[in-house]
Amino acid sequence: MILNKRFLRKLYDCYKELPPFCSLRMPPARKVTFEVIDETDYMGMFIPYPMRIQISTSNETFYQISETILHEMIHLYLFYNNHTDYNQHEQKFNEIADKVCEYLLLSREHFD
Repeated sequence: MILNKRFLRKLYDCYKELPPFCSLRMPPARKVTFEVIDETDYMGMFIPYPMRIQISTSNETFYQISETILHEMIHLYLFYNNHTDYNQHEQKFNEIADKVCEYLLLSREHFD
């Protein structure tokens, strides 16, 4: 199965080197815990203490996995850079999400 924490770490490292994340202050993968969870209520989650990205097995395709980890990377970025609204989908989140979708040619309509 492709969805495991090693794969998620490598995907994170890859996306961290691409725009817009390559110009943003992001933690190294070794400081983030990656978890695969069986969850049907949500596709992914960022948990701040300790920094953790959870990706659900409900993500059935590479596209869904990528979209979900990119979404959670925005929350991680906001937290790592001391934004108090890191867990919200407010203006700053939406600005970065717009850039992610523009650079990586993702559908903004489905990104949230």
